[in-house]
Amino acid sequence: MNKVAFVDVKGEVKSIMHPSHDAMFTEGEAVGDETARIFSYDISDTEVLDNWYWRDGWVKTKPERPSAYHYWNNYQWNLDAVDLIAEMRNQRDLKLLRSDWTQVADSPLSSSDKALWVTYRAELRNVPANNASITSLDDVTWPTKPGE
Repeated sequence: MNKVAFVDVKGEVKSIMHPSHDAMFTEGEAVGDETARIFSYDISDTEVLDNWYWRDGWVKTKPERPSAYHYWNNYQWNLDAVDLIAEMRNQRDLKLLRSDWTQVADSPLSSSDKALWVTYRAELRNVPANNASITSLDDVTWPTKPGE
């Protein structure tokens, strides 16, 4: 028995099927936007999904994905900077939301402490501009919250 991997135009395995009989799909058959690629039943699905890609034949040493913000294209991992920056902005927005209470009129903070929070929040707003070339969320330089 064989299994079938459905591979996109970039060579990435998108799904695997265990057909009821070997003649159900043929090697190289177009199935929607993907191509059927046959492999042996005794090879684990996880091995194929995690490590293999198609480039004029199976390549069985796909490098580890650098981060959740990388996608497979042209036989290599590529950074999706748009998604990465969007997630950085989401985290920044959450930090701003969690500090909103410091700016309300009846905040229990002293004027000097309130000013520290104003500065912190301004620095948060500048995080995307100050971190435009990041390749990982670990690279983001976050301002220090007052009192930490």
